[in-house]
Amino acid sequence: MSDVLVSQFVLYVMLFVRLGTMVAVAPVFGHEAVPPQVKIAFALFLSLAFFPLASKLTPPLLQNHFLSLILLVFQEAVVGMLIGFAVSIIFYGAMLAGEFIAFNMGLGFAHFFDPSVGQSVTVLSRFFHLISFLVFLSINGHHFVLEALQLSYGTVPIGGITFSQSVYTEMLSLSKTMFIVAVKIAAPAVVAMFLTNVVLAILSRVVPQMNIFIVGFPLQITVGLLVLYVVSPLMVVVFKKLLLDFEENLFELVRAM
Repeated sequence: MSDVLVSQFVLYVMLFVRLGTMVAVAPVFGHEAVPPQVKIAFALFLSLAFFPLASKLTPPLLQNHFLSLILLVFQEAVVGMLIGFAVSIIFYGAMLAGEFIAFNMGLGFAHFFDPSVGQSVTVLSRFFHLISFLVFLSINGHHFVLEALQLSYGTVPIGGITFSQSVYTEMLSLSKTMFIVAVKIAAPAVVAMFLTNVVLAILSRVVPQMNIFIVGFPLQITVGLLVLYVVSPLMVVVFKKLLLDFEENLFELVRAM
């Protein structure tokens, strides 16, 4: 009886490590605005919810050596971190799109510290980050994160991560997705800014007396804001489609572990 209780306790702790690491790393779940006590309580609740499933898929965990337990904790933390980081990539892509647009609009100098990501970002980067959060929640993105966690206990039992070549391949593929997301979201505004610069260059040659800096700076900001206003609904649609496609990429990463 004591061995069974010890095995179940170790199983619950390992569940908490994997799920707690994911909660700490993933966006929405691990947002800075969420108090640490709430994150811990949520991870404990998720561990309890996944316990019946994990107990069926995991052999008894009777670790008599401290080093074996440390290795298990490390492996579970890596699994949770990979899933959390994979979910974060799509949001970093949205922030990168905001950086692209802000730089081309001349707002690259307007930085402020964002505690949710722990670094200085532009206003537009923060705007796209918030939009990505709202779209993620609107399509129940948090549900497919939980589905990925459920799938992970079938494909990657506790202590079963392999660190194979396919894991690195999937992570590189997901990292590539970040730049694809950024380019697709930022493309309309960046193209508009490029055409504006071309027009300004032509004007500077035709009317050399015109102070191009005084005219160009407010013109770029105005054109950029107008383009964002016009294409914002389209950007939301594009981002929603990218998130839905990203769901399968996340599942592929879990299957590769």
